[in-house]
Amino acid sequence: MCGKLDCYLKQFTILRIIKDSDRWPSAVNFRSPQKPLLLISVIDHIGLGRINRNFIELTDNLEERYHQYWKSIYPDMAIQSMAEPFCQLVDEPFWKLVPQSGQVLDVDFSADSLDDLRERVFGARFSDDLYPLLVMETHREKLRAALVSQYLPTSVNRK
Repeated sequence: MCGKLDCYLKQFTILRIIKDSDRWPSAVNFRSPQKPLLLISVIDHIGLGRINRNFIELTDNLEERYHQYWKSIYPDMAIQSMAEPFCQLVDEPFWKLVPQSGQVLDVDFSADSLDDLRERVFGARFSDDLYPLLVMETHREKLRAALVSQYLPTSVNRK
């Protein structure tokens, strides 16, 4: 599994994130922190036992964790919905949305709000070989640390 861990460590450090100097501060290299914050929130929930199978539900607890991180790291920025990164993570090879019964999601599917997302999406899954790595504490912490060091402000990295 170490080979797979290295593969995912690399994937976590090269997330497909659009740079926008008008929207995001220099502290995050003008990149959206949404995908990393969502992944960190999900990883935390796995560690806490709130996610105990390879299925990520759109729960209030997950949204609350995401918002807590947002407020603590970006207190002067409006909280961004978790819906956007939840959808956009499909751009990554390790994330797959699970549509609600009877729903078909287009390749460029997006949702304006969490309520809109919940109407169409049941949840998401990691790739089958990533989830077992996230269950193992040492691997989970390495993957989380890669996200923190790559995408969050330096002041957070020192904590």
